[in-house]
Amino acid sequence: MELADRIAVLRDGNLISVSQRKEVTVNQIIEDMVGRKLHEMYPKQQIPVGEIEFEVENLTVEHPYIPNHNIVEDVHFSVKKGEILGISGLVGSERSETVNAIFGSMKKTSGILKLEGKEIAIGKPQDAIDYGIGLVTEDRKRSGIISPMNLRENMTIASLKAISSRGVINRKKEKELSGEYYGKLKVKASGIEDNIMNLSGGNQQKIVLSKWLMKDIKVLILDEPTRGVDVGAKVEIYHIITKLTKNGVAVIMISSELPELLGMCDRILVLGRGKVWGNMFRRDFSQERIMRAATCIEKWGV
Repeated sequence: MELADRIAVLRDGNLISVSQRKEVTVNQIIEDMVGRKLHEMYPKQQIPVGEIEFEVENLTVEHPYIPNHNIVEDVHFSVKKGEILGISGLVGSERSETVNAIFGSMKKTSGILKLEGKEIAIGKPQDAIDYGIGLVTEDRKRSGIISPMNLRENMTIASLKAISSRGVINRKKEKELSGEYYGKLKVKASGIEDNIMNLSGGNQQKIVLSKWLMKDIKVLILDEPTRGVDVGAKVEIYHIITKLTKNGVAVIMISSELPELLGMCDRILVLGRGKVWGNMFRRDFSQERIMRAATCIEKWGV
C-alpha cells in the first residue's frame, strides 16, 4: 500500500484481481486473498457448550533461575466441552509457561489438574497425551515439527501406538491414516512423502494440527496457532478449530492477536505478570477491557 502503483492478488495459482493502489483498500485485498468477505474471516458459530471438561486450580511455577520467585502464581480456570477459551496477555505475562506447565513440558511447583471432574497427575508430556490432552506449541519449527521427516511421519508421530504392533510400525496403516488427514485438511504439497520443510508456514501448521486430530483428544491447547501463517490459511485453521468444538473438544487458545481472540473465543482469560487479571465472557469482550487487565490496571471477573 505504501510503494505499489498497482496491486495484483493471486490465490491458488490464479490471478484474482488487479487494482490501482488508490482504488483499493486493505480489506478488499484481504477479501480477494481469502475468497470471502472479511466479516466471514472468523467463522464463529453458536455451539452448545457442555459440562466442565478440564480444570486448573492454584497452578504455580517457580522461576527456573531465580530461587523463591514464581513466574506463574495461583492460576486457576476451567474450560468446558465445545468451548474455546482464549488466553490473552502481554509479553512476560507467562501465557506459554502456564500451558507448558499444564502439559508437563515445564515443571510446576504446585497445582491441581482435573479432567472430567477427576484429579489427574501430569509429570511429563506423555502423561498429558495419555489423558487426551494435546498441545500445539508456539514455535512449530523448534518444537512442533521434526524437520528431517516427511509429512507422513510428522502426522502420525503422536499415534504410533495405533499404527504399530509389538513395536513395529504398520506402514500400510500409517499411509492410510496420514493420507486421510492429508486430504481432509487440504494440505498443499506434492504428497505425504514430501519433506515438511518444503511446505509453507500455513501447511506446516496443518500438519502439526493433524497430529492431534488423529487422536481421540479431549482438550487441545493452541499456543499462537496462526503465527507466521498467511491470511487464507488462517481462515482454514479457524474452521478446523470450529469442527473440533462441534465434536465436544475443549479448546484453549493463546494468541497475541486480539481480533483473533475476540472473533473466535467464547471466553477470554487475561494473564498479567503470571496471575489471572481477567475472566471475560463473550458479551463482555472489549479491547480496552482486555488491555486494562493485561497491564494489571484493573481486574475483571476474578
